[in-house]
Amino acid sequence: NAFGPSAASNTITQTIVIQGQAAYTTAGTYSWVAPAGVTSVSVVAVGAGSGGVTYGAAGGGGGLGYKNNYSVTAGNSYSVVVGAGGAAASVGTPGGDSYFVSTSTVKGGGAGGVTADDGTGSGGSGGNYTGDGGGNGGSGGNGVSSNSSAPYDTAGGGGAGGYSGSGGAGGIAGSGSGQSGSGGG
Repeated sequence: NAFGPSAASNTITQTIVIQGQAAYTTAGTYSWVAPAGVTSVSVVAVGAGSGGVTYGAAGGGGGLGYKNNYSVTAGNSYSVVVGAGGAAASVGTPGGDSYFVSTSTVKGGGAGGVTADDGTGSGGSGGNYTGDGGGNGGSGGNGVSSNSSAPYDTAGGGGAGGYSGSGGAGGIAGSGSGQSGSGGG
């Protein structure tokens, strides 16, 4: 300008945020490839609930884990696993774990199985989680032994874990509502 050269301006650093998402909602194993320009991701994994029994005890809820700013390399492939839900049967099967890369990176744990198809039995345990935060799944309601003949009362299922706390527990068979969770359903 008329007064001579000006002093150098401050350096400006620009951060480019690429927004987008990939959702995997069907049980299976997948391969996710980091797009060009992506250096970190945030991931949420929710484990599958367990199956209840035909009469009595109910399945537990899956855990929810999340991880923010996980470093990735553009062009590299990363494993994504979505756990299958447990089947309802005479003995309810556990739910599968869901995770990104490995169960020690970020995981929503599958809920535990259920026992006894005779009105008694313990509800499925809630799934756990791994990550920066999340919540355990709520346990399924227990069956009761006071019913002497079928059909038995069926207990309530456990809620999924939340971002900041556990899911609610299912109600005991024949006794009404379950417990509220601090972060989940």
